[in-house]
Amino acid sequence: MDPVEHPWLPGTCPVSPSADRPLHVLLVTPGFPVDENDSTCLPYVQLWLRAAADRGSTRHSVLAVRHPKRRPPRRWHGLPVVAPGGPVRALLEAIRLHRQDPVDVVHALWLTDAAVVASAVTGLIRRPLVLSAMGLDADGGSGWTR
Repeated sequence: MDPVEHPWLPGTCPVSPSADRPLHVLLVTPGFPVDENDSTCLPYVQLWLRAAADRGSTRHSVLAVRHPKRRPPRRWHGLPVVAPGGPVRALLEAIRLHRQDPVDVVHALWLTDAAVVASAVTGLIRRPLVLSAMGLDADGGSGWTR
């Protein structure tokens, strides 16, 4: 894949979105709402994903590493969601997702096992990685940053 310059990523990255195909972002997070009626699980992530979907410049697939417990793939407000129930299964599911629908960028929320899974995935599928520290993980309170 030829590198493409992106205004939101310094330098180049090996992604090539086109006008007919928005950038596909695999969002890796420790947890995600059980269903569309669950407004209490990470409401700020829900708002952000819905706003991104409305904008249409990117499309997201969600990989919830631990919560909810292992569930079959489903859709949440039109977005594909996989909840494999643990990091090893999450890694396998991420590879499966990429084979079905190639991922352009992997974005992990929280510096936890979600970031570890995302890092492993990017090494295997050779795509850029974005890590977002969301709270206690930023100051070392989660135990994952030690």
